[in-house]
Amino acid sequence: MNKSTQSIFIMILILVVLLAIFLYLNSDNLDKSKYLYTGQIVEISHNDNTLEYDFESIKELKEYTFSALLNESGKDPVNKEYTGVLLKELIEDANIANNYSAVIVSAVDGYTVMIEKDKILEDDNVYLAYKQDGERLKSRDEDGVGPFLMVISKDQFSQYWCKYVTSIEVID
Repeated sequence: MNKSTQSIFIMILILVVLLAIFLYLNSDNLDKSKYLYTGQIVEISHNDNTLEYDFESIKELKEYTFSALLNESGKDPVNKEYTGVLLKELIEDANIANNYSAVIVSAVDGYTVMIEKDKILEDDNVYLAYKQDGERLKSRDEDGVGPFLMVISKDQFSQYWCKYVTSIEVID
C-alpha cells in the first residue's frame, strides 16, 4: 500500500468513527422525534417549558378549513383545501410564552423552518393542518405529508411549509 492510499484509508476510517460518534450522540433526539411522530404528538416548547399536544388535544381547539396554493417543484400549482388550527391559537393555548419573536417548526426528518411572529399573527396565515381535501393527512410511510403539516397560506411558493411536524419551539 503506497503512502497516498494509506492516507486515504486513514481519513476514511476517521470519518467513519466520527459518524458513529455523531449517531450515538444524536440517538436520543432520534428516539424522541420518532416517539412524537408515531404518536401523532406535537411538542411545544419555550425555554424550559415543554408541552405535548396529541391529535385529540389539537382537535379540541377551534378548527379551520382554508385554501392554500400547493406549489411543488416540477408540478403545476394546485389549490388545496386544508383543515387544521391556527398556529397562533395553539401557542396561546399552550400559554408558555407571553412575548416571543419567532417560532422554529421542526419535522421528523430534521427539516426546520423559522417563522417570525408578525407572520404568525397575520389573520388566516399560519396553520397546523391535519387534513387535506377532507382526508386525514397520511404519514411519511404512506407517502403522505402528515400527520401534521405546517401551512403558510400566504406563501405563494409553499417554500416555508413544513411536513411531518413534530415540534414547535417558541423563541424570544
